[in-house]
Amino acid sequence: MASDGSSSNPGRLCLLETVNHWKYMLTIMERDSCQPGDFEKIEKAVQQTFDWLDKNKHAKKEECYRRERNLMRLGERVLYRSDCGLPREPEDEPADAPPLKRPAM
Repeated sequence: MASDGSSSNPGRLCLLETVNHWKYMLTIMERDSCQPGDFEKIEKAVQQTFDWLDKNKHAKKEECYRRERNLMRLGERVLYRSDCGLPREPEDEPADAPPLKRPAM
């Protein structure tokens, strides 16, 4: 069991995974492609959440889940307004693309 309480608190573990996700997203987002101030909002929210996790090792799972939802909402709002230079998925596959085959089970 981890000494920081992560493995005994699923909310804390989930929040930590979300923070790490957005920390990674910041590495692939292009600051100049975001709306003014949006990149910094996510950056600040990620740092504040890391700081909060450090100070609240035994936080209740409900508080962790609340903070996770808030971080996700902020990040999704930013990406909804502007893609921040993230690569896009192709709109459609070519008509002549072979169908995907699933492995036999």
